[in-house]
Formats: sequence, structure tokens, C-alpha cells
Amino acid sequence: ILNERTAYRGLLARLHAAGFRVEALLGSYPMKSWEYVLPERDQAARAMMQHILDYNAAAGAQERFDGVHLDIEPHALDSWSDETRVSLSRMFLARSREWVAMARQAGKGFLVGAAIPFWYDGFAVAWEGVTKPLNAHLQDLYDYVAVMDYRNRAEGPDGIIAHAREEIAYGSAHGKAVLLGLETGEAQPPKVTFRNHGAGALTREMATTELAF
Repeated sequence: ILNERTAYRGLLARLHAAGFRVEALLGSYPMKSWEYVLPERDQAARAMMQHILDYNAAAGAQERFDGVHLDIEPHALDSWSDETRVSLSRMFLARSREWVAMARQAGKGFLVGAAIPFWYDGFAVAWEGVTKPLNAHLQDLYDYVAVMDYRNRAEGPDGIIAHAREEIAYGSAHGKAVLLGLETGEAQPPKVTFRNHGAGALTREMATTELAF
């Protein structure tokens, strides 16, 4: 973004004129941004957020991002395991709190959201005197979460609805929005994507999920 400010300004201005809200997606496979939860990546983690804040500070009102969406997945770390997941989750929570605090500098209405896998509700983390599932801690910190609810069926014990139930319930109880993300691209195993099921199946399962919630 530092090298393409003019292009971004024009794009965001056109999108805002068309009625869209636009958030910056922060997370990069080439930059291994899942490592940004680690203390040794402090500088890169802060710089990632600061780039957006600096851009917004220099841009016109219609050229600014309306928020940031963090796709930082510490479970992609080689060191993630049943034995380390709690300690790494605490690092993620501490980093998330720092990112949210930085983003608040952008002013009221600048949203900060995070993508989380549905299974973060499956283990508890003790953090700052409170023990609850990881998703709940993250939902407390962020304005919203987007659940990576990658299944191609709405119903059943391994379906979209079942995997999102805890996050939806927690968000409803605490006034936090929850978005559900589905996969439509090439992915394995087959149950995680609608790629080979067609638009009709996607529309049907989305409608069933919407009705359930």
C-alpha cells in the first residue's frame, strides 16, 4: 500500500461513491504473518497496522479504509500443537489487543475484525484471570469476527450451523457481530467447499443457515 497510495485512493473513492464500505485485509502468506503473534515479530506486526493508519491519516475522507480485517492464523505455526496452543493463543490475544488499541487511533467507526476458524470454541484459554474458549476472548477484543465455517452443508453435526452456533450465541449475548465465511474455491477435503456443488447448492445452504440464526 505504501507504493500504491494513488491507486488505492481512487479505488476507495469509487467504491464509497457506489455505497460500499471497504476494509483492509491484513494477512499475508508470503510474509508469514501468522508468525506476527510471536514476540520476535513485534516490529513487523506493528508496522502492518501502522501502514493502514498512516495511509488513512494522509487520505481524503472518501479515500480512507473503513476498518481492517485481520487474517492472522497462529494455528499455522509449525510449533502449534495440543501442548502449545494455549500459550500461543495467549500471544495471539496480547497481539490482538495491541492491534485493536492501535486501530482506535483512526477514530470512531473504524472497525477492527478478525477471521477465526470455527474450532476455536473447542478449547479454553486462561488469560488475565479469565478462562473461556479462545473464540470468546477474541470476540471480546474485536468489533466482529468472521468465522471460517468451511463446510458445504448447513445441517448436521458437521454442518455450517452446528459449527457456528457457539460464536453466534456469544456474539448475540455480548453485542458483537459475527459473519460466517464459506469456501467456494479449490480446497480439500471436498466437504469444505462448494466448488463442485454449484450456485444452487450454495444458495440453498446459505438460506438454511440464515433461517436457523
